[in-house]
Amino acid sequence: MEIMYTKFNTTRKPKYQISTTIYKENETPYVKKKALNKSAIPHIQNLISNTDPLCEIIHTETDSVTFAYIEGKTFSDLLLDACEKCDKDKFIDLVNDYKKFIFKREIIDKEIFNPTEEFVEMFGYPTEVLKNIQCFKKSNIDLNFDNIIIDADGNYIILDSEWVFDFEIPVKFVLFRAMESLFIRNEFILSKFISADELLSLLGVNDKELSLSRIFELNFAENVYGKNSGDFRYEKETIKIDLERDMIPVKGMNKLQIYFSENGQYSESNSLVTHFEYSKELRTFEFTLPLGFRGGIRIDPSETNSLMIVKNITIYKQIENVDRELLKLFSSDTDFSGIVLANGLKAFNDGNFLHMISENNDSNFILDFFIESLKDELITISINMSAQPIQEKDLIEFVSGYTNKSELLYQQLQDKYNNSESQLSILNDTINMKAILDKKMQELETVMQKNIILANDIDKIISLNGNLNSGITILDESLKNAQILNESLELFDKLIDMNNEINMLKNNLSMFESENDILRNNLSVLENKNTNLNQELLAIENDNSILKNTLDSVFSSTTWKMTKPIRVIINMFRAG
Repeated sequence: MEIMYTKFNTTRKPKYQISTTIYKENETPYVKKKALNKSAIPHIQNLISNTDPLCEIIHTETDSVTFAYIEGKTFSDLLLDACEKCDKDKFIDLVNDYKKFIFKREIIDKEIFNPTEEFVEMFGYPTEVLKNIQCFKKSNIDLNFDNIIIDADGNYIILDSEWVFDFEIPVKFVLFRAMESLFIRNEFILSKFISADELLSLLGVNDKELSLSRIFELNFAENVYGKNSGDFRYEKETIKIDLERDMIPVKGMNKLQIYFSENGQYSESNSLVTHFEYSKELRTFEFTLPLGFRGGIRIDPSETNSLMIVKNITIYKQIENVDRELLKLFSSDTDFSGIVLANGLKAFNDGNFLHMISENNDSNFILDFFIESLKDELITISINMSAQPIQEKDLIEFVSGYTNKSELLYQQLQDKYNNSESQLSILNDTINMKAILDKKMQELETVMQKNIILANDIDKIISLNGNLNSGITILDESLKNAQILNESLELFDKLIDMNNEINMLKNNLSMFESENDILRNNLSVLENKNTNLNQELLAIENDNSILKNTLDSVFSSTTWKMTKPIRVIINMFRAG
């Protein structure tokens, strides 16, 4: 038996944990699904009883079932092909074909949706009343685009029958799940082609149905995975690797290897390896480190020249029944600042994903994080990424993205520099203006003080009316202060005149701009006239050319040549 692929759904609650293995026996491929523990056996039995009749069951046991491998393309494959070819019409046709297939199932119309107790237990109670909706009588909620394959004979076959329920479920909830699963796994490819809202519109899901479907999905995910299950929903391929699992290399597959070292020296003996098929879809790989490990981590994402897209890298402790978000030690987030590229690995960050190209079979990156765990602590590294062989168009897109990112960073720096220069100029102007205003304020305070003195002097003159000499002296000083006041008023008048001149210049500038606009309009009219004249000239030249060609054709015609003697005789008569 040759194992081609294995996945484990260990992030689910125990009663839903199963494995899927694709293997070859005598060159014939098979698919086997097996319960990972006794409590998951009813889940396997439910899967067997609800399997699509077109899925050939080869063998069943109490805890497992083996199917014939079906060759063909899923709706997801076909939709992604249309995306890559930018064929929107084909994409829409495929969505409509999918809807026709979905609505062939047994559907009932409901004036008001009254959920059963089983529905409420699994999906929660609707927060709003649903009226005039359609429901599946028996519901497979996993009718996602990648769970329906079209075989060589054109048959539509449902691959996965894990989640089939014997109670009514709204059709739009199933359509919502199809959209969400497609976008979660193929966000990078789809985001350049179609939005989630646009796909929901094609599927006929309105805002109210979308809001309720999200609530149903969160409750369902919590029932299957436990609390804070958002990281695991729709992850078809979560591959867990630990020291006890030997991943055997398979021809035509890529290799992902994690090195762990306490002293910075990395070796094969201190590493974990997994081999996986190339795919554009994002997958999560989880590596469990040795107990009590302390040191650094190096990641070799590929052993060949590959294009890789990384969404997130997370390191967290494993403690049973504790939310992993509370145990997170490291996360690359969207800036990927904790990743150090090495040995020919090129990368750029588009704000959501880290795009990487390996130039050789030993390209790698190091996490800028030192792990310190206790002797009995398990540490897990989770990598959400995709990898595929480099093709010419992928290389062009990568170089374009790399160049655009560099140009964007340069432009941002240039804009910051220009903005700083502009702000500095404004600041200098503000400082100069403040200095002028401060000076004027000082002059005004001086004038005010002198005015106060003048008022006091006048009071003194009145009070000292009996002493003329003293009054004359005080009056002289008051006259001097009055002269200063007049000078200040003259200065103020000059400032007013300067302000009027500035306003006049602004008005003149506005007039010049208006005249300039008129001249531009006149120029545009003249250019249009010139264009019309040129067109008329071309038309005349074309007519002239046609007439000339007609005349030439007459002169060169046999009739013209045969009637030449007649024309000569007529000309002789005319001359005679």
